[in-house]
Amino acid sequence: MSEHTPTLVTLTLPIDHRTSYVDGHKASAAEWARLDFAKPWTDPGPSPAGNEGPYLKAPHPQDGTVHRIYCRYYREQIIRARGLNLMVVDFAADLDALEWHVLCEVI
Repeated sequence: MSEHTPTLVTLTLPIDHRTSYVDGHKASAAEWARLDFAKPWTDPGPSPAGNEGPYLKAPHPQDGTVHRIYCRYYREQIIRARGLNLMVVDFAADLDALEWHVLCEVI
């Protein structure tokens, strides 16, 4: 029996209100615009709720609060992209480009 070598693809997505959750929920474009992404930073986790992380943090300058920004994709999630069925293996944030890099296995 031959060993299966998984085919991996990386999805590069902008970090925005369509690809991210703020404090665990979807945010509107208006809510998103109030966050300061000039200098976001990474928190490896876990969150106070026990989510393993990692996640980003971005401040809300008007009220002084800091919010957790999560990639909307999570490990072992099945998604369809580029005409393929994919399982999310891992994800990372590129803070310079403000992009999510979502590593997936073709299934």
